[in-house]
Amino acid sequence: MRSVFIALAAALAALCLLTPRQAAAGAWREIPVAVRAADGVSLSGAILMPEGGTQREGGQGAPGVVILSGSGGNGRDGRFYGFPAYRVIAERLAADGVAVMISDRRGVGGSGGSWRGETIEGRAADAALMAARLAALPGVDPRRVGLLGHSQGGWVALEAAAASRAVAFVVLMAGPGQSVLDQIVTDETNQRRLAGRGRLNVAVSGLAMRAGLSGVKLLPRRCGVAALEVLCGVIHYTPAAALPKVRVPVLALFGQRDSLVPPRPNVRLLAAGLRGAPLTVRLFEDANHQFWPARTGARAEYSALTPGYVPGFLDTISDWVRQVPAAPTLGRDQGTMTTEFSDPVGSGS
Repeated sequence: MRSVFIALAAALAALCLLTPRQAAAGAWREIPVAVRAADGVSLSGAILMPEGGTQREGGQGAPGVVILSGSGGNGRDGRFYGFPAYRVIAERLAADGVAVMISDRRGVGGSGGSWRGETIEGRAADAALMAARLAALPGVDPRRVGLLGHSQGGWVALEAAAASRAVAFVVLMAGPGQSVLDQIVTDETNQRRLAGRGRLNVAVSGLAMRAGLSGVKLLPRRCGVAALEVLCGVIHYTPAAALPKVRVPVLALFGQRDSLVPPRPNVRLLAAGLRGAPLTVRLFEDANHQFWPARTGARAEYSALTPGYVPGFLDTISDWVRQVPAAPTLGRDQGTMTTEFSDPVGSGS
């Protein structure tokens, strides 16, 4: 059986939009962009382009990353409790010589359409178009353009990588290996447990939620029920079919205290499913679902936390993306992995 290599990262986290290291690393410029989706909807965003690109020996330009947001009506900056999560990542990568595309979800900012009722597969098709658009820019190496998906965006990135040759690698930022239904149940039961509810209460509520979600799953994706519109679009999804089709390197990042996408069950599923892809896993100590330093990882504590990434998080992404090989040289054989887990808080079952 394959094993998973886990390492704890350590360095300074970025608590502002541009750190001294970023400024020293290199200049970049921001370019407005609009991508036309297959259904004609215009998706608005921006490309952060390193000045002059980045050449490696025998290379064709800078690597590129398309950042895919989690669930909800997110703008391109990915603001959460005022913290521009995706822009912080994008600006750090751009300063380190990586071209980055960030975008507004459908119906948000400058993008047309609506994110409500979107499917994972539909978002994946949009993501592949964005990757192709970024790869076509002068100064970008088309063989080194990948996707970084946060939370729900992780499912989107995996689905796109399984279906499109435009994707050279995947970075999962708390990206689930579980199905949508299982992830929701895991999240809600963990919140109850962290709130101090008893085992019986947690177990019964979990069973009730699973039954209710299973009922929603019987409805069509466009169910026509306003209150269920968002859920109907995604509740059918499981990454199980996409994972074996992914043939590109995957970096999976998890927070030890992530109660929404706990490391243990999700790493297990990713390692089992990604049979043809090199998989690297990094576990960040005391980090929650947003990769902020956390006390318990509960959603209820976010308002009391200081926004900002845990030490080593941005370094890990930047170092890995800049070192990933160009697509034509990628190995297609089964990757080798090893793991030794501590028992993270909120690990789920």
